[in-house]
Amino acid sequence: CLLQSKWIDWDIKIYYELNNVQAQACTTTLNEELGQIEYIFSDKTGTLIQNIMTFNKCSIREKLYDYVTDEAGNEIQDTEKLKAIEFDEKEKDDYFQWYNQILLDAIKNNDKDKFVTEDFRTLYLAYRELNESEYREWSEKMNQANTSMEKREEKVKDSYEQIENHLKLNGATAIEDKLQDGVPQCIERLARAGIKIWVLTGDKIGQALRYALENKLKMKFLERGTMCKAVVCCRVTLLQKAQVVELVMQNEKKITLAIGGDGANDVSMIQKAHIGVGISGQE
Repeated sequence: CLLQSKWIDWDIKIYYELNNVQAQACTTTLNEELGQIEYIFSDKTGTLIQNIMTFNKCSIREKLYDYVTDEAGNEIQDTEKLKAIEFDEKEKDDYFQWYNQILLDAIKNNDKDKFVTEDFRTLYLAYRELNESEYREWSEKMNQANTSMEKREEKVKDSYEQIENHLKLNGATAIEDKLQDGVPQCIERLARAGIKIWVLTGDKIGQALRYALENKLKMKFLERGTMCKAVVCCRVTLLQKAQVVELVMQNEKKITLAIGGDGANDVSMIQKAHIGVGISGQE
């Protein structure tokens, strides 16, 4: 088993030349199970796609632009960033998912549909005008919240909510994120081998999974899902990814593999599966 693990480490086909990173087998006890895998659970970012964001076009006040210039034909200059509100994974499901639909409805329909059908990642732009005194007052409150020794998270959240309201939607950008090299061929080979592929992603296509994983429905969800050669679960939270893997493992009694890309978002899913694979990428 130790020698087999070394062969994984030495395999030139899974060496990442761009970052000079080779494969690293972290266990010697799972090698035999690699040939028995029947289910693969994969994230999208950093696994199927490159996670390299490239600006393609934008829609501003219902007009499409490929590249933004001012009236004189000069490129728009960058502005100074005074503060950034950090993205909070815990707040995402409670806030951003319902707010996302409001933004969608506010964008001109043919623009947002065009972005989606062309497989672009859509980022919405909103703004709010503050005078200098308003900004300084909020900035001071934000600094006090960040350095507070008591109820820090609560105070930071309050300061976020103070600034994240009364926003005006300005438009949307279409960001291109291409497939990794060899992904279509890899998926085709896995399918020919009879391996079922489930893609668990946070991207939006409704919120059906939240209800499908409730006790009364999860067995029906499992029954329908296992009949398919490939399954895509969208708008999936970190917990739901792990729950899907656990559901299949406990009821199908098949060997499973979970694979995640950039960041630590897929750790819980990887830990639930029989075999976990992490891909070294941009993060």
